[in-house]
Amino acid sequence: MKFLSYLMLICLILGSCSSETTEQEDFTVNVRLSADPGRLNPIVGTPTTQATAINGLIFLPLAHYDPITFELSPLLVKEVPEAIEGEDGSITYEYEIVEEAVWDDGSPVTGEDYEFTLKAALNPGVDAAAWRGILSDVRNVNVDEENPKKFSVTLDQYFHIAKEAFCTFEIVPSHVYDPTNALSSYEISDIKGAADTDSTLSRFAEEFNSIKYTQEIVQGCGPYRLKAWELDQYIVLEKKENYWGEAYPDRTLLHNNPQEINYRIIADENAAITLLKDGSIDLMLVADATMFDNLKSSANFEEKFNVETPSMSRFYYIGLNNRKPELSDKDVRRALAHLLDVDNIIQTLDNGYGNRLAGPIFPNSPVYEESLKPIEYNPEKAIEILEQEGWKDSNGNGIRDKVIDGELVELEVDYLASQSPLGQKVGLLFKDNAKEAGVEVTMEIKEGRAMQEAIFDHQYEASASAAGLSLAPYDPYQRWHSDNSPVRKGNIAGYVNERNDELIEIIRISKDPKERTAAYKEFQKLLYEEQPVIFLYAPTQKFVISKKFDGLFSEKRPGYFVGSFELAD
Repeated sequence: MKFLSYLMLICLILGSCSSETTEQEDFTVNVRLSADPGRLNPIVGTPTTQATAINGLIFLPLAHYDPITFELSPLLVKEVPEAIEGEDGSITYEYEIVEEAVWDDGSPVTGEDYEFTLKAALNPGVDAAAWRGILSDVRNVNVDEENPKKFSVTLDQYFHIAKEAFCTFEIVPSHVYDPTNALSSYEISDIKGAADTDSTLSRFAEEFNSIKYTQEIVQGCGPYRLKAWELDQYIVLEKKENYWGEAYPDRTLLHNNPQEINYRIIADENAAITLLKDGSIDLMLVADATMFDNLKSSANFEEKFNVETPSMSRFYYIGLNNRKPELSDKDVRRALAHLLDVDNIIQTLDNGYGNRLAGPIFPNSPVYEESLKPIEYNPEKAIEILEQEGWKDSNGNGIRDKVIDGELVELEVDYLASQSPLGQKVGLLFKDNAKEAGVEVTMEIKEGRAMQEAIFDHQYEASASAAGLSLAPYDPYQRWHSDNSPVRKGNIAGYVNERNDELIEIIRISKDPKERTAAYKEFQKLLYEEQPVIFLYAPTQKFVISKKFDGLFSEKRPGYFVGSFELAD
């Protein structure tokens, strides 16, 4: 996608287009990305951190959590409605999109676009398993015939985060992403019950998943449009002139202060820091803690840069494929957890920029189970557990083994990591500690997208992983319920437990806060006991920004909101 002129390309490479203008309405911000997002379509696949940052400037949901107030606030709609309960147990939300909202081509944003987005996500052939897990309760969407900006969505039943779930996903224009109206003849119920053999839905899904609608055509109603994209080199966004969102200055995610945002895709952190120092990059997230600390202590740093370290709703963990015979035993998984010195990892690999976790719910949550303490590093305990479970070195090769279903299985774990140095370093420490306990850990490195595909296809045993949380109340259904354990669904650990499912269903559908809180706490205790994955810690984000700008940083992902950046006084 070579949309840039040769001159603009030279500017991007040399950094000579960095923001030096004094006019507030005409400046550029250069942002470093550590990897190419691969695709820019909020529906297809699991968005990477890089894609999340860019999608939020191009596409919009009806509402979202404000990065300043952390309150659920309208973006495309006039207000966020409360549920209307039906006699049959259903609930309905009635929305009205603001009159000014239009797509890139000036066409109005309507309820038909919302309905199309739901249909596309629910299409079984579209790579949107995460969406289907969350939105499976939708019954129908009714668009007002006289005013298509008014519409309602009805769900089969109440669930705890229904209000948030059905107004916080990004919508796409139906006339752009479905120009032949392939989905218009289908009701939502038809698509939910459709077989993979439906030829019309299959053809739509194949094209919708393709490069055409994930790289070549990228159109939304957000404050920026895609101007240029050269894979693995750069992405350029330009602000929309006379943008409709200017009518709503209090809606933070509609801001488009920079004239352009140049994303420089630079995998090597040392190279990125060199460009930061010479002014070619204005903002970067520094992953390596030692590099971050060295950068802060370098000459003239305080004169040129500011540091922002927001706590993010994100945590690191080692994924375990519970479907594998040697990892299906909760005691083996707990033994592996005892082989990770997480406190040492935080101090030596992340220079203290992190806080330990015992599970997926953070300590600041009102439903956090305070009795749970992170599993300690204790190789002797790990050995004791493995011995009790019959894992012994019967053939003297240094690796514990056990007969499972008539076959001798050695306790070998293939640890999958991306090109991230941190994940690889954690893997090396895990490997060394495990060897002392008779567990063989081998490490395989894959490019980020390939690693993600392997995990979602269940072609892994252990993985260096991270999970991001929204500001909405935690919903464990997508990641931990057995409904979502099949291939390419959210329960990638393959964790299946009947009581766990019962607790998750109580959390989702109970209207009694006390009952829901009790279920949350028991869920955490059960997950702690079962250890379907090894929980590590929540990292502190480490941003460096040029003093040319006043930036907005927040606990809300992706942590920075470049559309709100301003030139410093």
